[in-house]
Amino acid sequence: MPCCSMTPGMIASMTQTTIKLPVQLRDTLKQQAARHRRTLGNHLAALAAEEERRLRFADLATAMQARPADEIYRAELRHWTSDEW
Repeated sequence: MPCCSMTPGMIASMTQTTIKLPVQLRDTLKQQAARHRRTLGNHLAALAAEEERRLRFADLATAMQARPADEIYRAELRHWTSDEW
């Protein structure tokens, strides 16, 4: 299941595990979580979801560059952004 579809309840029901982190990184993540008023687990899920979103948009940008808009698309765009309808 992708991270971006996880809910706080799902985080709470999961088994716990230990992740070894440098102390400074752990403290930074805990401070960020506190600032957002969420648990460390929920904060990590939110960070993972943000990265998934960033990757989807990067993939979209790559696809758009690989297939630039043609004249049919530009004509339709002009129609939809005009006052014609």
